[in-house]
Amino acid sequence: MYTIPIANIISLVIIRGKIREQRGIAGSTINDLMLVSFCTLCTLVQEAQEVQGSAPAGVSMVRE
Repeated sequence: MYTIPIANIISLVIIRGKIREQRGIAGSTINDLMLVSFCTLCTLVQEAQEVQGSAPAGVSMVRE
């Protein structure tokens, strides 16, 4: 029961890392961990847009 939140965070970080790798988006595992930990809903929306390919032109998970 105590490990479920930790397992969720780890799986979200892994999924986000795979999406970044497939799409060639800059970032790091530490950055992913911080984003998933403190802004989970934002990261889920970004990932969904990247996977569906419906991200607005010029917008991706990492802004420069």
